[in-house]
Amino acid sequence: MKTTYAIASLVFAALLCTGCVPDEICRLDTNIVAGLECRWDSVTNEGTILTMERWDNITMHGIGKDSLLYDGATNIEQLGLPLRKDSGEVVTAFLLRRRNIDDTLWIKHKNESHFESMACGCFVYHHIDSVWATKHFIDSVYIVNSNVTPFKEEHIRAILQ
Repeated sequence: MKTTYAIASLVFAALLCTGCVPDEICRLDTNIVAGLECRWDSVTNEGTILTMERWDNITMHGIGKDSLLYDGATNIEQLGLPLRKDSGEVVTAFLLRRRNIDDTLWIKHKNESHFESMACGCFVYHHIDSVWATKHFIDSVYIVNSNVTPFKEEHIRAILQ
């Protein structure tokens, strides 16, 4: 009985001590981006319609900053769109090139500072108000989830021609 009590006391003491240690590692992705996914129909030689769900041969630049985000990327399920972190209501624009055809995508959003923890610090979360695009290879674009947080999710969907 004394041995069981001694072991239980040691386990409790060990748990108590480790529970008081501050977490100094940020376990969240600090690169918060809006996820852009695509859909389009492709017709096979037999006439079967397949719904495709991956970006192929896509190049993307941020407009206003000469940042190359993707360069001829293929088989990409989701593009990560880094949104501007300015205060207030903001519009972020991207130039997308697919098979030598250009389209521009605009995202109107509001930013909100969010304190996560001492280890992570402060993040800028985004709330997407509206999206629109030129219609060269993008047929339509719409919001799937308007709240952009550190978790990888689909926020915007583009229907391609």
